[in-house]
Amino acid sequence: MSNLLKTDHLDHDLMVSLLRQALQQGEQPTLKVISGSMSPMIMKNDLVTLSPIDFETLKKGDIITLTQREALTTHRVVSRRNDRVVTKGDRNSSLDEPVTKNQIIGKVTQIKSQQFNKTIDLEASKSQWAVDLISSITYIDFTIKRRLRNFAKPGSVIANAVIRRLIRTL
Repeated sequence: MSNLLKTDHLDHDLMVSLLRQALQQGEQPTLKVISGSMSPMIMKNDLVTLSPIDFETLKKGDIITLTQREALTTHRVVSRRNDRVVTKGDRNSSLDEPVTKNQIIGKVTQIKSQQFNKTIDLEASKSQWAVDLISSITYIDFTIKRRLRNFAKPGSVIANAVIRRLIRTL
C-alpha cells in the first residue's frame, strides 16, 4: 500500500476531515508519500497534490488518494463498477479491496518527483499521452505477473525502464 499517513483512529479521522475541508474550499493539499507501492511513477518521499474529484468522472488509470483501514493510500484506479472502485499500487502484485466513493478523498493531479527533480502535471494535455501509456504499461505488467509468472521479473524490469523513460519526457 502506498500509505501516505498511518495514524490512530482519532488522528486519522481528523486528517481525513481536514483534507476534505481543504478540498471543498478550493485548496489543493500536498501529501508526502511514505512507501514505494506506486513506483516508479510515484516514489517514496515524493509529494502528491490532491484536487477534488467528481466520482462520476473517475476513470481507469486515475491516481486517487483514499482512506482505508485507518490509513491514507494513493493508488491507481483499475476498474469502476457502479458505486465501487478497485485500485492497485503500480508495484503491487494484487488488487486492493473495492472502495466506495465515500472513501475517496481526492485525485492526484501533480507529483513532485524527488528522483527526477521535477513536478509532473498529470492534468496537462501535453502529458496526457505519457500518463495514459504509463497506466497501460502498469496494467500489462500486472497481467504478466498474474498469468505468466516465469516472465514476471524480466517484464517488470522492462516496464519500469520504459516508465522511467516516459517520466523524463513529462
